[in-house]
Amino acid sequence: MTTTSLDSAYPRTATGRTSARVLVTLALLGLALAAPPQTEASPSVDVWLEAQPADGKLPVCPGETYTLTVAALDRVTGPIPDEEVLFSSNSLVTFSPPSCVTGPDGRCSVAVTTTQATGGTWVVHATLDGAPITATRAWTDHSTVGGVTYEAPDPPKLKFWAEGDCPGTPQDIGVVDLPAFVQTIQAMLAQILDLIRALVASLTFPV
Repeated sequence: MTTTSLDSAYPRTATGRTSARVLVTLALLGLALAAPPQTEASPSVDVWLEAQPADGKLPVCPGETYTLTVAALDRVTGPIPDEEVLFSSNSLVTFSPPSCVTGPDGRCSVAVTTTQATGGTWVVHATLDGAPITATRAWTDHSTVGGVTYEAPDPPKLKFWAEGDCPGTPQDIGVVDLPAFVQTIQAMLAQILDLIRALVASLTFPV
């Protein structure tokens, strides 16, 4: 897992202890001054984006989906809930829904697909509470189906394979006109029956 410290992008209220104020008495001036409180540094926040094919393997073809998941973790307090995540990409890519809100586990997910028959490779963008998410987890990098290996691009890109490159794509074997086919078979059977009748009529049997 590749993570990044995003304190500057995601400022958070410090959760550390505040030291007791130390009063310094300046007897000569008759004044009492309070030393400024010392606060521990804010904990760092890890945020990452990962994508997985909905069925767990490549290739992902037009009409099929990836599951995009964002996770946000405060190293001290744990998962970060109730943060809005927005997704965007090429106009040919559809997110369902277009945004999500992190739950108690600090995660939320959306589905992403395309109906572009020729497929394509596009960069996925995500923001958490308005700040871009640049850290990513490597997702499924390859799958072998029917002896063919499908390689995924480096994140945060998503690839949809063209319909013709997908395993199990139906091939064009022509369209059968069933009524005409049945009529042809019926005609052939009629001809066979006529031949049988003619053959039987030509036979002579001894009395």
